[in-house]
Amino acid sequence: MKQGDIIVSVNSENVENDQNRAIELISSFEGDVLQFEIKRNSELMKIDLTPKEEKTYYIGVQFKEVENSLTNKIYYASLNTSNLFSSILKNIKKLISGENSNAQLMGPVGISEVVSKTRSVYEFVYMLAMVSISLGLTNLLPFPPLDGGKILFLIIEAIRKKPIKQEIELQIQLWGFAILIALSIYVTYHDILRFF
Repeated sequence: MKQGDIIVSVNSENVENDQNRAIELISSFEGDVLQFEIKRNSELMKIDLTPKEEKTYYIGVQFKEVENSLTNKIYYASLNTSNLFSSILKNIKKLISGENSNAQLMGPVGISEVVSKTRSVYEFVYMLAMVSISLGLTNLLPFPPLDGGKILFLIIEAIRKKPIKQEIELQIQLWGFAILIALSIYVTYHDILRFF
């Protein structure tokens, strides 16, 4: 058969005006030879064809709504939280290495601006969760006077097997606090420029 041929009949059954019936007869045929009558350039011809079965496999994705159960809620809440943790850690790493611009930092003014634009309770709670996790991770950075800095001092004392002098620790804490205040002013200044 060639392109442009019109199937007139299949096994002596007229299917010229019924393509679906032609497909049905071909698909359901279980014999050895199919007898076709075709029209080619206004000329009627009879052709015998031996059908050959070819299996085709389809690969695809089918989406299904997750069952609304307590187990699934706990699982997906944990998954989203771990993804958020990972994202924050990557951003902190990029910020320290210089891959991220300092202009991407956001302080209280910027956070309040973003929170004020939330359109639902879900978005509001999600933003609060993001801020809480961000603050928690930032607080664990090994920088005085954050909790991470205190942990760093304790590790150093454990390695040295003797405490750091209080005067030295106090000086380091004061310098760290001064740097944090300066950073807060810098970030707040950029927040004001960005949103106002």
